[in-house]
Amino acid sequence: MNTRVMISLIFVAITAILCGCGGGGGSNDPSPTTGTVQITVKTPSGLASTATRSVSEIKSVRVTISGSGISSIVKNLTLDPTTRTAVTTIEVSPGERKIVAEALNSAGATIYSGEFTATVNLAKTTYVNITLTPVMGTVNVDITIHTGFPDIVITQANLGTTDNLKGVVTGGLDPVNLAVVVYIKVGGAWWGPKPTWASPLTLIKPDGTWETDITTGGVDTSATEVLAFLVYKTTVPPSVSGGTEPSITDSLVSARFVKP
Repeated sequence: MNTRVMISLIFVAITAILCGCGGGGGSNDPSPTTGTVQITVKTPSGLASTATRSVSEIKSVRVTISGSGISSIVKNLTLDPTTRTAVTTIEVSPGERKIVAEALNSAGATIYSGEFTATVNLAKTTYVNITLTPVMGTVNVDITIHTGFPDIVITQANLGTTDNLKGVVTGGLDPVNLAVVVYIKVGGAWWGPKPTWASPLTLIKPDGTWETDITTGGVDTSATEVLAFLVYKTTVPPSVSGGTEPSITDSLVSARFVKP
């Protein structure tokens, strides 16, 4: 083999080696298959004072991305306490995607939410801003309907003990506007109102029940009789200290209990 042929073979070999070692060969890097979504979640500005407390209760933010051909992507974020925002970047397959942001309280309940539908393009970044709005809650309301003529009943009168006197008011008047005045009979004389002269009215709960202390001094546990008047809260009842049986002319109705 002459020198010229030898040089040609060496040149060919070197060229082949260079091409095979990346000196100009094709790349093995795969083509991109996703796009990028940068999501910024923020709380609303200018909130009314009634909503401020709910915002302060936000403990985390949950972002969910869903759409045709993909499994839902869920990511939990932390709300920045200064800017009141949460930011994240997620890789998503191209297409129309629904993005839902939920603000959760310590119990895991959603108290604010927002959503946005975006078209994600291949190998590009889509910017999404979601402003949260309050989620309406469920309120249970108990309503007591009062009908008929007013009446008062003593339901517990354990005379001879220190137990409170208990009763219930019924009828068409709102108990919130009414009160009960209680007197006790010890020996042959009457005392009251109970619990004290300084607090002569016993208020009634919205459900019509009432309770008062009738053993606030002296020999009250020796009482043998109780008299309870149903009155309006504006009534000023008479004070009795060892006197005759009291009467309240503008009372609506009264109830009496006599110890057997």
